[in-house]
Amino acid sequence: MRLPAHWQNVRLGDVLEKQPNGKVIQQGWSPQCLAVPAEPGEWGVLKTTAIQAGRFVPEENKALPEHLDPRPTIEVEGGDLLITCAGPRSRCGVPALVRTARSRLMMSGKMYRLRPGPGVLESYLELWLLSPEAQSRIDAMKTGISDSGLNLTHSRFVQLPVPVTDLDEQRRIVEIIEDHFSRLDA
Repeated sequence: MRLPAHWQNVRLGDVLEKQPNGKVIQQGWSPQCLAVPAEPGEWGVLKTTAIQAGRFVPEENKALPEHLDPRPTIEVEGGDLLITCAGPRSRCGVPALVRTARSRLMMSGKMYRLRPGPGVLESYLELWLLSPEAQSRIDAMKTGISDSGLNLTHSRFVQLPVPVTDLDEQRRIVEIIEDHFSRLDA
């Protein structure tokens, strides 16, 4: 993809900040949970269905049993960008920005958390990851023996090229796209 002169393609791993695990991508945990969603104030583990293309659905979780200790370092926070990293082809590599999150929800082991550094807006990165170009590249990175069980590995995913420009232009791009989405919704 040819970029304007003031843009640059950078590796995804180079625009993310380190997380509590010391890496730029943090993966969740998949304990045996209860079959019901966590009540407000209880710890829950997100299901992959909590991540829809560009939409976070916090109600899609399972309650953590009382005998298991929660892992606060994988609690989801507003501003986190989540992406599914395991599952069937159509569900592996699906991104969503967590705009707001209730407390005590943890990522499952089938998702990654990304936190862009100061030079990239979370909403801009989400839109890039949703783009046909990025989705095609992500699809080519998936590994596995069948379309029903694929994985997106850290080492491949951090190599994804991201077109980056200054923050003002990122904001303008996000505003234009969100305005179009609002008109489509109406």
